[in-house]
Amino acid sequence: MAKKSKVDLGKGFKRIYFVIAGLWLAGVFVAFFNNIGDDYWSTAYKVKWFFISVALPFAIYYFLKWIGAGFKK
Repeated sequence: MAKKSKVDLGKGFKRIYFVIAGLWLAGVFVAFFNNIGDDYWSTAYKVKWFFISVALPFAIYYFLKWIGAGFKK
């Protein structure tokens, strides 16, 4: 097996990002379902912030992917 002369940093960063994003989404789900019965905030307000929090890692991923594409030759 030939040694790789270059390390694929993009693949490593992508895996790290997916792990962090998965932890973020798990935390959002736990926080949302633990506080669903709380009457301090309205349900519509909580659902709105739930969807924004879930969409945030996807938006960040495509933004970082767009920036990374600018550095390719």
